Amino acid sequence: MSIRRLPREVAERIAAGEVIERPASVVKELVENALDAGARRVVVELEDGGRAAIRVSDDGRGIAPEELPLAVERYATSKLERFEDLERLRTLGFRGEALASVAAVALLSIESRPPQAEAGRRLRVRAGEPPALEPVAMAPGTRVDVRDLFHNVPARRAHLRSARAELLACEEVVAAHALAHPGVAFRLLHEGRALLETPGDGEMRHVVAALWGEELAGSLRELREEAPGPLALKLSGLVSPPGLGRASRVLERFTVNGRPVENLSLRMAAEEAYRNLLPAHRHPVLLLALELPPLEVDVNVHPTKRVVRFLHERAVHGTVYAALRRALGGAEGAPPAAASSRVRETPGAWAWRQVYAPLDAGEAVAAVAAAGEAERPAVATPAANAAGKEGEEGEGDEGRPPRLRPLAQLHGTYLLCLGGVGEAESLWLVDQHAADERYWFERLEQQAEGEGVQPLVAPLPVPLDSRRRAAWEARRPLLEALGFRAEEGGPSSLWLRAIPAGLRGAEALFADLLDEEAPGGAWEERLRAWRARVACRTAVRAGDPLEPEAQAALLARWSSCRQPWTCPHGRPAAVEISRAELARRFLRR
Repeated sequence: MSIRRLPREVAERIAAGEVIERPASVVKELVENALDAGARRVVVELEDGGRAAIRVSDDGRGIAPEELPLAVERYATSKLERFEDLERLRTLGFRGEALASVAAVALLSIESRPPQAEAGRRLRVRAGEPPALEPVAMAPGTRVDVRDLFHNVPARRAHLRSARAELLACEEVVAAHALAHPGVAFRLLHEGRALLETPGDGEMRHVVAALWGEELAGSLRELREEAPGPLALKLSGLVSPPGLGRASRVLERFTVNGRPVENLSLRMAAEEAYRNLLPAHRHPVLLLALELPPLEVDVNVHPTKRVVRFLHERAVHGTVYAALRRALGGAEGAPPAAASSRVRETPGAWAWRQVYAPLDAGEAVAAVAAAGEAERPAVATPAANAAGKEGEEGEGDEGRPPRLRPLAQLHGTYLLCLGGVGEAESLWLVDQHAADERYWFERLEQQAEGEGVQPLVAPLPVPLDSRRRAAWEARRPLLEALGFRAEEGGPSSLWLRAIPAGLRGAEALFADLLDEEAPGGAWEERLRAWRARVACRTAVRAGDPLEPEAQAALLARWSSCRQPWTCPHGRPAAVEISRAELARRFLRR
C-alpha cells in the first residue's frame, strides 16, 4: 500500500478529535475564549445535553469584523507571537485550534461586536464551504452557536453518552471555571431552565453557596498566604475544618493562574494535611487557587491543558501542605457551628453511644425484637442459658453459633467470648464490625419494598449540587428499594422524608451514597452491593470501644442472623478455638 497525504477535510476531522471529544470540550474551549476576552458575564445555553446545540455568550472585547474569518483557521491566535511566549502564558487558550476544530465537526456560527463598533458581524462556517460574513444587531461581546455536534462524524456521535451524562459534564466545566473566576458572573441554562448562576462579585464563598448550598459555604475556612522567596507563590481559597469531609474527592478543586487543573502533588499535599483529621475514607472539601510566575508552570503537557506540571514540584507541594496545616492548626476540637453534625458525624462516632446503650443480655434481645426482629428464631442469651434445660445448654441452633458470653474486647476490634458448657465450651473471637455488618445486611435484605421504612417527623435537608442531582435521578429506584424516600426541595437541596427503619446517621449516609461511585451489574447485584455498603457504614467500626453491655447486645443481634459466619463481603465474622485445640496447643494431648 502506497503512502499518500490525507485529504484536508479528513485530516481536519481527525485533528478535531484531539481537542473536541464531547459537548463539554466545546463548552470548555468557548468559555476559556470568553474569559481570555475579558468577559465579566458568561452565559452557556444547551439543548439535549449539548448534543443538539451549545451557545456561549459573553460581554468581552469581541472580534474585529476583518479578523472573524481568521478566527476559524487552524493555528490562528491572538495570544502568541513567538515560541518563547509559551513560557509566559497568562491566557487560558493559546494554540489557535479550538474554533477550527469545532467548525470541522459541527455547524458553527460566530456573532461578535467590539465595543467601539456600531454593529456586529455574523460568521457562518460549514465544513467544506467558504465562510459567510453578514451584519447583525447585537450588544458588544461575542456569541458562539454550535449545532449538530459530530453530524459529519457518525462514529464519534454514536459514542456520546446520554443527554443527562453530557449535561453533567458540561455543568462541571462551567462550575470549575466559576470557582476559578469568582469575579465573573456565570449562568448555565438547559432547555431554557437555569441550572447554575453565580453572582460574579469576586467572593469564592458566594460561588460555593450558589453551587453547593449556603450550609457548606458557611462551614468552610478561608485560607490566604503568600510564600516568600523565589517561588513567589500566592495561595488563597476555602478549606473544610477537621471532621467535615465527603465520601469522594469531587470537591477537591485546584486552580493555577485562573486555570482549573489536576496535579498529583497538590492532591497529595491536601490528603497529607488532613491525615488524622478526618475519618477513614473521607476527603476534605478544598477549593485552592494558586498564583505563581508562568515560568514555574507547564500547561502544555496535555492536549486538553487540564493537567499541569510545576518546575519546582516539591517546593509547591511543601508550601501547600504547610499552609493547610497552619489553616487547620488548633482546630481539632469541636467543628464550627455552621457545619451540621448530620454532615460531620460518621456512623462510627455514635456506634455504641446511641445504638448500643447499656443493656443487660435479656434487654438486648428485647431491643432486637422491638426493632422488628421478633419473627426471627429465638436468641439464646447467657441469662436464658442459665434457665434452660440441662440437656440443651451449650448447643446453638443448627448453623448458628452457641450462646456466647463476652469476656473482653481485644484491640478495640475483637470480642473474646466463651460459648457452650462443659466439654463443648470453647473460646470465641468475634470480629465486631463483621458480625454487626452481617446483622444490618440481613435486616435490610428482609425489608420488602414499602416495608421497614421509617417516615421522619420533620424532613431533613440534604445539600444538592449538580452531581448529586444527577446521581439522585439515576439511582432513585435503588435508594427507594433500600428504604430512602426523598424529593426535591429546590435547586440546591433534597428533602429526606423517610429512611430505612432503625438506621442512624441516615442523612450523612444518604449523601454519601449520592457522592460515591454507583455499583454496576444487574439490578439484584447492584441492590445487594448497596445493602452491603449501607450495612458497612451503619455497623460498629473496628476500633470502636464497647462496654460489656454493648458487647452483649451486639452478640445477641448477630446470633439471630440466618448466615452469621461471614460479613456481606465474605470475611469471617468469628473464629472458634475449641477445648481440643487448646489442649493441642499446650501439648496436653
